[in-house]
Amino acid sequence: VLGVLALVSWDTFFRGFHSLFFSAGTWEFYLDDSLIRLFPQTFWMDAGITAGLVILLGSGLLIGLSFIGHGRRKKARAAVKALTTPWAASASERMTISRSTDPQTTT
Repeated sequence: VLGVLALVSWDTFFRGFHSLFFSAGTWEFYLDDSLIRLFPQTFWMDAGITAGLVILLGSGLLIGLSFIGHGRRKKARAAVKALTTPWAASASERMTISRSTDPQTTT
């Protein structure tokens, strides 16, 4: 929501952000002040866009990894269930599963 507000109405977002975190008038500077010359408004817009993209890409990566992990956990649960539930699999299937999941077994 904040990202959309920043994209649609940057001035409103900018003023709201600064009025929330700073006392009135302490964040307003003249255009020839050193701080404004070092960090112009376009710098902060670019920094905000970069931070937003990093957050979106990181979130996408975490979601993707969680789907991969979910599939692996599901397979592991099925293997454990087959090993621990005698009626879930025949003796030969349990033996095959236990050999394939046994870390002592070499191929």
